[in-house]
This record gives sequence, structure tokens and C-alpha cells, in this order.
Amino acid sequence: MTLARSAFGGAFLLIIAGSLAARSAVAPLFHGLGSSGPRSVLAARDTPKASPSLIVISPAHPSPGSTTPSPVERRRIGRPAPTPTPPATLRPTSTPAPSATPASGTLALLRYWVGTPAARPGQTIEVGYVIDNGTGRTMHEVLGVSLKSSRALSWATSAVSDPGHDVVATVLPGNSTHIRFFTLPAGLRPGWYDVAWGLRSPITGARVGLVFAPTALRVRG
Repeated sequence: MTLARSAFGGAFLLIIAGSLAARSAVAPLFHGLGSSGPRSVLAARDTPKASPSLIVISPAHPSPGSTTPSPVERRRIGRPAPTPTPPATLRPTSTPAPSATPASGTLALLRYWVGTPAARPGQTIEVGYVIDNGTGRTMHEVLGVSLKSSRALSWATSAVSDPGHDVVATVLPGNSTHIRFFTLPAGLRPGWYDVAWGLRSPITGARVGLVFAPTALRVRG
């Protein structure tokens, strides 16, 4: 019994001694590897490698205030871009001044009437004109008037005129009213007559305006 206890105690001591020896041998392997050791190794393992196409340019210790690029920068920048040539200055071309154009326009009869719608042969009546002068200048026009029976078909063969009362009117720019007289022939037949009002040049006789009004005058017997 005593021998068994002695053997058991010796074996226990050998186990304890072996455990201490093993701890002493392993401890130096982890000496100096604190909490930062394994993480540093892991970080270095997980850090991606720089791509071969990535170019990192860093100046080779430039002096303060210097703008001279480093050798790496000169190789990266290459040939400087050409300076653009400024466009040639265009000389303004002279624009001719607009030339004055003469005033243009026409003469027009705006209104016309017979002062005495019913008259007897040999009677003198008034004939009125309202003229619109759009020429911009004073004009001189003959105030003409003619009659023809409403039954007649042609003015060329049956027109009745009174050249003794033809007058040259001074027509100012704008609208103006003019009156002339007309004496009916003594032998004029009773009935309805058409009336024509006209404007013509006193120099050339060219007709400027002409209007007609059917059955505008009644001649009594």
C-alpha cells in the first residue's frame, strides 16, 4: 500500500513537471505578439495589391513655391499642348445708308354725290367730291362729271358733259372735299340718269380716278 502510494505520487509529480516544461517551451513562440500582432498579419493579408495600371505621381521633394514638375510628372505630362492662335480681327464692313425713296400713293374718291337729285333741263346743280390724297404731296386735278340716260348702254355714244364748268382743284395730302357745278342741257330728255365722277391730269389729260352711280339723277319734264 505504501509502495503504491509512492508510485502514484511519483507519477503525479512527473505529470506536473512535464506540463510546466511544455508551457515554458511554447511561451517564447508567442512572446511579443500582443493583440496587434494577429490583426496586423491579417490586415496585410487582406490588403489588395495595387493595380499595374495605376500610376502614382509624387513630386521628388519640390522646393517651397516651385512649380517645376518632377521627372515622373514630366514623363506623365509629355509634350505641352500647342497655344491656340487667336482669330484674325475682322474689319467691320460699311453699310450703305438707305437712300430716300419718293412718297408713293394714289388718289381715290371716298365719297361723291349730286347736290340736287331731281332737276329740270337747263338747271345748274352741284356735284360733290371727297378725295383721299395718299401721295404725300399736293396734287392738281380736274374735277370731271358726265351723265347718260339709264336706258343707254354705252357711255361713249350717249355721255353728256359740261366742260365750261370743269375746274382744276388743288388737292392737299389727306382727305379733302371739293364742289363743282354742272348745267343740264336745255333739251335733255326727262328720265333717270347715271352719273360718273372723274379725276384727270390738267396737263396730260390722263384719267386718275373714275366712279359711277346708276340712276343718281332724275330729270323732270
